[in-house]
Amino acid sequence: MLNSFGRILIWLGVAAFVAPLIMSLVMMVKATSAINKAFNKIDEDEAVASNLSSFEIKRRTRALKALLAPQGAVSGAAASLTFVVTTFDMRNRERIQQAQDVAKSAEASQTAVNAALSAPLDLAIDYGDATRRALVLLSNDSVAIDIAATNPASAIGVLAVETKAFPDVSKLKAGMLAGYKVEAAGGARTAQPIDLLDAEYTERAELCRSIKSWTRHFGLTSEKVDFVVFADPTQLSYDGSKWVSDGREGTRLFDTEIVTLCE
Repeated sequence: MLNSFGRILIWLGVAAFVAPLIMSLVMMVKATSAINKAFNKIDEDEAVASNLSSFEIKRRTRALKALLAPQGAVSGAAASLTFVVTTFDMRNRERIQQAQDVAKSAEASQTAVNAALSAPLDLAIDYGDATRRALVLLSNDSVAIDIAATNPASAIGVLAVETKAFPDVSKLKAGMLAGYKVEAAGGARTAQPIDLLDAEYTERAELCRSIKSWTRHFGLTSEKVDFVVFADPTQLSYDGSKWVSDGREGTRLFDTEIVTLCE
């Protein structure tokens, strides 16, 4: 009987030791599953559109349309146009890390992980005293745009967006958008946010078509267009001669250089 009681005590001790390990393993499996799905969500560009209901697509499209400048007010509104390519590799890694932290918590759920990933990336655009300096923002990510200008009238009809995911435009005012092209809205494929110098032929041709299309949209000629790449920006501003950013600056090209690459 004492032997049986001893064995019971031993098994209880083993169980007390093993149980936390089992629970940790379960949480690890749960977290790993959520994280893998999180990675898939970022890796699959098409997920941006497919995850939205038709109602949500219509709602977001209406929000964009409500911000468009009056018809006929865009062409000629700008004296120059900068095509700004934005990439967010580092900021996306930070979002994945946040998702990993969420997934490891006891209350982890796929919904919570997706929420940590789906928050738009903040991007402030400061026109300062600049007038008639338009820009086209190209991105694959959902970006929350906020515009500041010394003279608010100078920010009317001088911003266009070409993005794979819907941008968050809740902070913008009516008339600020000169135009938009959003692939998630069911429109045509958007150009990839890549360096024009390093692009493969097909992607370069696609990007060049986009540059030419927006140039015509603003009623400008190629001599008035420049191009710049910013990695992981949180803000863009006009310094009196060009658009600059707190992100890492990549290639910067000007009129004739763009024309040569796009021939």
